[in-house]
Amino acid sequence: MTGHSFYPFFEGISENEYTKAILESYADETVIYNGEEISFYEATQKQRAIEREIRKVKREASALAAAGQDNTQEIGEIKSLQAVMRDFIKQTDLDRQYIREGGRVKRVKRTEV
Repeated sequence: MTGHSFYPFFEGISENEYTKAILESYADETVIYNGEEISFYEATQKQRAIEREIRKVKREASALAAAGQDNTQEIGEIKSLQAVMRDFIKQTDLDRQYIREGGRVKRVKRTEV
């Protein structure tokens, strides 16, 4: 099941969506990252942190582009962070969620006058 479901739950009448065994199996999932075993939850939190950093730098690059300023350094930083994300995804076998990384950024290169 993906996403959230909104149903009323009546104690003693309704049944839980997940059994206790299924919930425990989720809690026990681990992945390997840089040779270290970490919980699946920790891995998703690491992935969210990388996504936040990518969005932050993209906002900075977009602001510079809107102001007509050179954003070459920020574009390079975005590419570097995306390489970190690709490596992380490859090692942990998680799904990359591009939508969480923000949109495209226009490149503006400053020309000397």
